[in-house]
Amino acid sequence: ILNLNQLFKKKFKLTDGQIKKYYDANLNEFKEIYKNIELVTLSPQNLINGDEYNEIFFDKLDDIDNSIAQGENLNDIIKKYNLKKPYTFILNERGENIKSQKIQELPDGLIKYIFSISETEPTALIELKEKYYIVQVNKTEDIKKNLENPNVRKKIINQLENQNKRKIISEIISKINQNNF
Repeated sequence: ILNLNQLFKKKFKLTDGQIKKYYDANLNEFKEIYKNIELVTLSPQNLINGDEYNEIFFDKLDDIDNSIAQGENLNDIIKKYNLKKPYTFILNERGENIKSQKIQELPDGLIKYIFSISETEPTALIELKEKYYIVQVNKTEDIKKNLENPNVRKKIINQLENQNKRKIISEIISKINQNNF
């Protein structure tokens, strides 16, 4: 009986050179789209100094939506409605920052909306689960994750191990087919 797990462990001694070579040959696998955004959460408290979602609140939301439609940016709206300074985030489609850490302050559903905002109209009013947000996308860019990132290194090691496993299994099958095992 052949124990493949023991065989794989013996054959898998990856060097830093092999890992670097794979990384250099597959740089595009380690690029991700990140968006630099500013976000303001709207509530009756910060918009109308009240506690209720009432007609006055929704009228202000309509005004904000119209301001955005007329091309006003987030800073203009903040000044016009005396809102607090926006939160700034840089995130990918999974809601992670550049260090691959989940951004806890952002609801998952909001991230999908953020990535649907076009660069031609970078400011949007978003309603999600009875909460309201103004989001402005300031920049969209491809960022290359470096080799020191533990997730990158782990992905490369997994890829190389899978390649080696396929190669070993192929060699074993070939030897079996040739009655040379």
